[in-house]
Amino acid sequence: AAGSFDRLQFDQALREFGVDLVSHVVCIGGVTLDASRLSFEQIKKRSQHSPMHCADPRVTKQLKLGQKFVEVSKYPPITRDISFIVDKNFVPNNYFDLIRDIGGDLVEQVELLDKFENEAKFHKDKISYTYRVVYRSPERTLKTEEVEPLQAKLYDETKKQFNAELR
Repeated sequence: AAGSFDRLQFDQALREFGVDLVSHVVCIGGVTLDASRLSFEQIKKRSQHSPMHCADPRVTKQLKLGQKFVEVSKYPPITRDISFIVDKNFVPNNYFDLIRDIGGDLVEQVELLDKFENEAKFHKDKISYTYRVVYRSPERTLKTEEVEPLQAKLYDETKKQFNAELR
C-alpha cells in the first residue's frame, strides 16, 4: 500500500524525529504496578536492561535463565523476625536451609537484616544475627495461627541445632 512503512523504516523514522517508544506491563498475574510514580526516563532505563521487564521485585527475582516462573501471590504476607547470638563459625546458608525446611512453600523470602559483633556485649567468639522471614501462600490468606507454630519450631530448632541464644 502506498505510504506504508515496514518495521525497519518505522524505527528509522522514529529515531530521525527523536521519538522514543517504551511499553511496559502494569499487571502480571493479578499484581498491579502503580506506574504513575515512574517517570518516562525511569521506565525507559528499566526497559533497556532486560528482555523482560517488571517493576515488582518479586517478579524480577525470577527472571533468570532456566528458572521456572512462579506466579506472585496476590495474598498478603505475614512477616516475622528472629534474632539470636551464635558462635562465629555459624554458617548462614545452613540457617536458610533450616527456615525453608520448616516453612516449606509458605516461606516466600528470607532476608538477613543485621549481623552484629560486640565483644563486650556478646563475647569475642559470638555474633548476633537478625533474619526476616516472609510467609505467604499462593492460594489463600494465611492466618497467624498457621504461622506461629512454624515460627515456634524455628525458635526451638535455632536453639537446638545452632546452640543459639535467642534475643
